[in-house]
Amino acid sequence: MKASVKNVFDKRKASLNSVATISILLSAVALSGCGSSSSSDANDTTTPAPAAEGTAEYVSDNNELKGDFEENVTLVAGNTYKIAGEVNFREGTTLTIPAGTTLYGLTQSSYLAINAGATIDADGTESDPIIFTSAADVAGTSSRDAQGEWGGLTIIGKAPIIGGTVTYEAGDQVGGGSDAADNSGTLDYVIIKHTGFEVEEDKELNGLSLLAVGSGTTISNVAVLGGADDGIELWGGTVNLENVYVYNAGDDSIDTDLGYTGTVTNAVVRQKVVDKTNYDSSGIENGNDSDSYTSVGGTAGVGSEANQATMPTFKNVTVESVGGAIYLKNDAGARFDNVRVTVKPSAVNGQDDTAGQAIVTHRTTDTVD
Repeated sequence: MKASVKNVFDKRKASLNSVATISILLSAVALSGCGSSSSSDANDTTTPAPAAEGTAEYVSDNNELKGDFEENVTLVAGNTYKIAGEVNFREGTTLTIPAGTTLYGLTQSSYLAINAGATIDADGTESDPIIFTSAADVAGTSSRDAQGEWGGLTIIGKAPIIGGTVTYEAGDQVGGGSDAADNSGTLDYVIIKHTGFEVEEDKELNGLSLLAVGSGTTISNVAVLGGADDGIELWGGTVNLENVYVYNAGDDSIDTDLGYTGTVTNAVVRQKVVDKTNYDSSGIENGNDSDSYTSVGGTAGVGSEANQATMPTFKNVTVESVGGAIYLKNDAGARFDNVRVTVKPSAVNGQDDTAGQAIVTHRTTDTVD
């Protein structure tokens, strides 16, 4: 038996030696080659195709968000990323932005949209906030009060809104539904600067646009600084905002429409822009954009509070305004709990209201069925 095993081993060893010899000979042939062609073959490398837009690989390779994303993306803390054109995160995706990260719009029309069913996890800290800003600001050529240098941040959810579902006024994204507790993610310690772009007349991008965003979404410690249109606009939805600062909005600092019923707590707005009608640019504006009372979900109704479409609560809010402070349209209402208003009279030509008259403007000219 031992001799038999040894014979098998010796035969296997001989076989392996033969394979090794053949391998060495083949290597020698390859190295000797046939002139210059072998050298070319040895140095031939194929350049990999660039990553496709709308993928995590593209973001990693280019430090740029571009296109429509159908997959999750996690940014790197401390890095700076471009927002190129209209960027969408589609349903089922999550954009994760760690503390200390900066994102900036390449052009005036560049903006970031978190679509219905997608989420954003932008979790900054007091010492390392997340910053959304403009290319000019990153380049150091912007000013403190600059407006309209890029689009802004848009979040769309599936919470109730007048009409059931609504198309975003500045794009083709659709939001709305029946889930009042819908969760679109988190914004915490976020600064949004120098926003606002008019896509077409009466269709503008705001600093922070919230369409049908549900109460499962967390929005806190957010500053919106300088915007060519509204600082924050909410169309429908139930999301609550806490610890908010809006400075130098070109239109309204906080604008609520189409059945928004959430609560804004601990907010300071400083409205610097005024106009001759006193109220079109206000610290707070509430309306439905329909000149009619309509309940959330689309059923018409008049008189009862439950059927009054837009009914936000403002708690612990300070409004400092030149011109109009609070503008209530006849198709909306509001609850005020510890709201302090300071108004300076407007110097705009044609502005006749005194500071006292400008505290609250209640529009009473709507046609209501």
